[in-house]
Amino acid sequence: MFIWRGWGALVLFIVFLVGLIANFAANVFGGKEYWNTHAWPLASALIIAGGLIWMTDLYFFQRPGRVLVDEKTGERITLLNKNDFFFIPMKWWGLISAGAGVVILATNTVPGP
Repeated sequence: MFIWRGWGALVLFIVFLVGLIANFAANVFGGKEYWNTHAWPLASALIIAGGLIWMTDLYFFQRPGRVLVDEKTGERITLLNKNDFFFIPMKWWGLISAGAGVVILATNTVPGP
């Protein structure tokens, strides 16, 4: 794909799913406007999503790569697993997501108006 390679699309899925769960939990326990008026639920969701992305990348990175054998020479070539999203490896997206969560928490930036 043009946007992702390998399992890189899981970055978007993980961030969306964790954010959706955090939004739902904030609305249930804090009321309808809690998500829009407090920064910590979004920051926590991004930090948790960053950790999950990092662990997902470690899982897929530990899987063995594909081994190709040249028919004429018998030379073996191992293709490493590439899991990118927007040409950035998954492990870096984990750091970006967690870093964004820390910045949101430190600046107290609320998602609502």
